[in-house]
Amino acid sequence: MTPKKTLWLTVAIVVSGIIALFTTSLIVDAKIEANKEEIAKLGEINMSSINELERSQIVDISAAYGEEIYVPVYSQLQGPEGRRNLRFSINLSIRNTDPEDSLRLQYIDFYDTNGNIVRKFGDGPIDLGPMATKQVHIKQSDPIGGVGANFYLQWTSPKPINEPIVEAVMLGGEGTMGYSWLTKGQVVKLLNVEGQ
Repeated sequence: MTPKKTLWLTVAIVVSGIIALFTTSLIVDAKIEANKEEIAKLGEINMSSINELERSQIVDISAAYGEEIYVPVYSQLQGPEGRRNLRFSINLSIRNTDPEDSLRLQYIDFYDTNGNIVRKFGDGPIDLGPMATKQVHIKQSDPIGGVGANFYLQWTSPKPINEPIVEAVMLGGEGTMGYSWLTKGQVVKLLNVEGQ
């Protein structure tokens, strides 16, 4: 084969490769555009379905008239190897997360491991202003509670408001070892109207 024919053959192969690459690129671009159109159509279908719902069917689960909340706590636990009971202080924190409205704490009861109410906090309902916090403290030296202790509380509001954050922090130590941990309140009953 002559050098001239070899050159033309090489040019033809390179041009064929460029054409094949360009064609493949066009096909891939067309598929991407088709997929974009399909995804956009799906988005329109989903949005139109949502827009068809009546506003009364959409429920805001972050707002409520009130709740009853269970908070697990530990005033004591068995230590390593089960030789001793470690005792802990308990700090219950009830935080009103609503920046505009108050809530009313109807009761805060403290139960021991056997399910007996061993302490009630407050002489009646306690109003908690917007963004305010109520703290309840049980000393480390206080013998009540046990491994199955818990707080049970109820809050209410005359209108739906943001749910409060309810947490308990346990602190204690022995020798040079310190312990601390947090538990979160669990809603066990949602109230539809104030106190019900």
